[in-house]
Amino acid sequence: MTAIVAIARILPRHGQFDHVLAAVEKLADESRRETGCDRYEVYLSAASGQDILIHEIWRSAADLKAHGQTPHVALFKTAISSCAEVEVDKFPQAQRL
Repeated sequence: MTAIVAIARILPRHGQFDHVLAAVEKLADESRRETGCDRYEVYLSAASGQDILIHEIWRSAADLKAHGQTPHVALFKTAISSCAEVEVDKFPQAQRL
């Protein structure tokens, strides 16, 4: 099984940071309890203090796919759909360079 790293960058719209951060905190709390979640860390931009980065490591692509189908992910997407932009990249975990 190959672990999968997911990096999500969340850019709250003006005046929406507190709402978006609260939704991210709920999402992170639930996600950390999921089977296959090895890491789920949330970071705030040192430069702006407003951009949010989530660093996730899942044991397999199947675990990440299951995560994407959970009720808490659906609630998160609904909660932030009109108040943030989200970019997600996924990488198979490779040997360290």
